Amino acid sequence: MTTDAKLDIGDQIVAYPEGLGRVAGDVVRVSGDGVALEFTMSEHDRILLERRMEAVLLGIPYFRIADRRAHTRIPLSVEATARTIPSGQQFKCRITEISRGGAFIQAVNRPTLGSEIKIGAIRGRVCRLTHSGFAITLERTYSRPITTASADVETMVLTA
Repeated sequence: MTTDAKLDIGDQIVAYPEGLGRVAGDVVRVSGDGVALEFTMSEHDRILLERRMEAVLLGIPYFRIADRRAHTRIPLSVEATARTIPSGQQFKCRITEISRGGAFIQAVNRPTLGSEIKIGAIRGRVCRLTHSGFAITLERTYSRPITTASADVETMVLTA
């Protein structure tokens, strides 16, 4: 990938190549005006990236939103305290979306990609950073359905 950004080996980046959407990875080689990345993604995301790359090469539009949503997202607004594992560092946050497989957290303090986080009864790993917070992939997928009744979701999130 070519870039004018000053990057070092080991830096974590998130890029949005035209037509491919979001890709995240670690810089593994720096040379001239480019870097090589080792992608940080699940096998499912690798398959989706492959499909997007094929679509770009063939000049076909690829609509990926429906593919990426394995679970229905529920809008939420729950104030909570997050704790990083294993350091135990705590910070205030707000859970704004949750599904059976993940959650989006608004927070001023953003842990690094891959960090393990615990918020109430949920535990997950940071998979995306944004200007307003971060997303986590839950350590386990919840088997019981998540309803739109916010009281039910808050109980599930904040109790063990």
